[in-house]
Amino acid sequence: MEESEDPLRRRSPTSLTDRLLLGFALLLVPILYILVIYSLLTFVWSATISPLGLNLLLFPRLASSSYVTDDTPVYFLARNVTLLILFAVFHTGMASKMYKKLFKQLGMMPFCRTSYVLVTCTIIQVISMYWRPILSYYLWNIGDSDLVVLLMGIVHCLAWLQMVCSLFHLDHLELFGIKQLYYMLWLSQDEPIKFKAAEQQRLFNNARHPLLIGPLLVLWLVPIMSADRLLVAILLPVYQIWGNRVTQADCGYVRIQYQKKVTELRTGTVFHQS
Repeated sequence: MEESEDPLRRRSPTSLTDRLLLGFALLLVPILYILVIYSLLTFVWSATISPLGLNLLLFPRLASSSYVTDDTPVYFLARNVTLLILFAVFHTGMASKMYKKLFKQLGMMPFCRTSYVLVTCTIIQVISMYWRPILSYYLWNIGDSDLVVLLMGIVHCLAWLQMVCSLFHLDHLELFGIKQLYYMLWLSQDEPIKFKAAEQQRLFNNARHPLLIGPLLVLWLVPIMSADRLLVAILLPVYQIWGNRVTQADCGYVRIQYQKKVTELRTGTVFHQS
């Protein structure tokens, strides 16, 4: 009787093109991690450290140049809106089926997810470089109260902790596209999501932006709600909600998986993913 072949058994690259792609993928992995971490730190700086005034303590010279009052707020508001539109167009377009179909036709499907992450991180850096704070107009300004700033800082820390803990429920290697490179180039298999249950595939396709409460707290609980900050605080949650198409069947699947996890913790019985 012949032994059944393990679908995840390594298959050595046969052609020169496969070997070049694999070598490029190995060089891409550390670059990808560095860029993702740097982009995350950039977002933390822009969303929490700078608004709460912590940058005045860390880098006083750098911080003093960023807090300016603009004489032409309309121009800078239009520029900030353009940057947000740029992010939305690329972030949405590169997640479309047409984009994936293009990569498949070019024979570059293993790099589809990594290119998505790389471009997203690059656009975040572009936004951080060309974004201009508009402090001439604001919705509220309660930055003079140390107690308010302290309480907001505590909420920000709890919100970031909640977001970090939520990220541990995700497969980071698959989220960054590294697992796709391993499966499709090293193992010569289909992308890893194809090995998951149909219900889980549907959930991943529908729940595009699972983090919402944490970003809402971070964006809105600030001492000074400037015009540019208000723009992001409104448009980003709207974009996140628009991208989510979670159905009742998805919620039922999550509820079943949650009940299984609770049972595993209580009884020690391990259920297979379904």
